[in-house]
Amino acid sequence: MRNSKKEAYLNAYKGSLLEYLVALEFAKKFDLFKEFIGNLNHEYKLQLQSYELAIRNSDRNLLNQLGLIARRLSTSYFDFIKPEKITEIMLTSQTHESEADLILVGERDYKVSIKLCKVKSYINTKSAGAKSFFEKYFNDEKTQKSFNKDLDLCFDHFSRQMFEFHDLDYESGFVNWPSGFTELPGELKGQEKNIYQEYMKKVSSVFYDYFKLSLDKPEKLSSLLGFSSKDIDHLICFHSGTDEYQVSEVLVDSFSVVDDFKLLERPVDKFSFELSLDNKLLQIRCKPMNKFSAPSLKINCSVKYLGL
Repeated sequence: MRNSKKEAYLNAYKGSLLEYLVALEFAKKFDLFKEFIGNLNHEYKLQLQSYELAIRNSDRNLLNQLGLIARRLSTSYFDFIKPEKITEIMLTSQTHESEADLILVGERDYKVSIKLCKVKSYINTKSAGAKSFFEKYFNDEKTQKSFNKDLDLCFDHFSRQMFEFHDLDYESGFVNWPSGFTELPGELKGQEKNIYQEYMKKVSSVFYDYFKLSLDKPEKLSSLLGFSSKDIDHLICFHSGTDEYQVSEVLVDSFSVVDDFKLLERPVDKFSFELSLDNKLLQIRCKPMNKFSAPSLKINCSVKYLGL
């Protein structure tokens, strides 16, 4: 397995295991241990066991640290909400809740999204296809249709340039791209890489213009910040780095109405742009699908907390 692919799997494993460990800590706090364990289905338990084994074989220190991080997170959130009584602990990986990883059921439902990241880094909040982004998050069908047309024009120009560079007959997109030629952005070199980068810069600039057009109200940014629902809290552990995973800070971030923001520089020589919002930076990045031959792109949103 390639290192990048292995790392992606381990990141997913540690995220799932941390969710479980935090839920377990809450179950202990509220004397719900037996009920919580009893409600876990057999397949989920087997999954957790396989995740734990994979992490143990790869990074034993990380496995030890996850337990400490879980206790720190549960204590911080307990102090934040100060609930009188919790009657049930639910892991949403079993119930398929959309955004929350964990729900504490009490006098009200406390929905929690758990995040683990390196201090001063960006935290992923949303990801969507470029051809559905404005309609999905801004409910703006008109802008979406206009952007999609321009995106198709950019893609057509890019694909034509790639075929011209190799002196190949062009049909449509990459339908007749030779099987021996790469379709992975990371493998492009020389002029091919330059053509691809210019394409991505153009798309990012076009997206920026439509983004400004569609973002007529600051409150529309709440969903991109990870708050599609007003009743979800983000429980975030910032660590020192993947060598030690020492806890630097724990932060609880709750929904608040966005009433002001500032768009920073347009993406002239890069594939992303940022918005400044109080103590956060919201980064919007255009990314290809797994292969540059796909006629659409992904839009990734991430948040960086300032002052940490």
